[in-house]
Amino acid sequence: MSQQITGNEHGNVLEAQIALLLIRKKYAQVVAKHIDAVADIAFFVRQYRGFTTLYGARMRLDFFIHHPQRWPDGLAIECKWQQAAGSVDEKFPYVVASLNQLICPSAIFLAGGGYTNRARDWVLAQQTDRLIVLEGMDEIIRWTHAQF
Repeated sequence: MSQQITGNEHGNVLEAQIALLLIRKKYAQVVAKHIDAVADIAFFVRQYRGFTTLYGARMRLDFFIHHPQRWPDGLAIECKWQQAAGSVDEKFPYVVASLNQLICPSAIFLAGGGYTNRARDWVLAQQTDRLIVLEGMDEIIRWTHAQF
């Protein structure tokens, strides 16, 4: 009997890959309450809740990354995996608007290919000097290797 993997499980795999890459690049994984104690080293926090959303609620970022030279103000990363048609298309504007109000640059990682072409094109068109959008595991891994 085969087991079906859910989109959430695929999203967790994407996040685990990013975390592993950061660890290999000598970033320390820390919990948010210890950020002030490690501001002089490269670190990351998973499921970071230090910012607010477009609606003023606590935002849960997939990653908050800090590097004293490369990302001194931090880098916010949201991972969006959608393997089959679903609700991610409707979430893109909210995610983009929430990330655009942050004090640090941000990135959206798209994987799975289940979003519509129009939604993908829209989110790619939202890129600025403070928001990067990467699609597909190859592109995400190449970029993260170069940036971290």
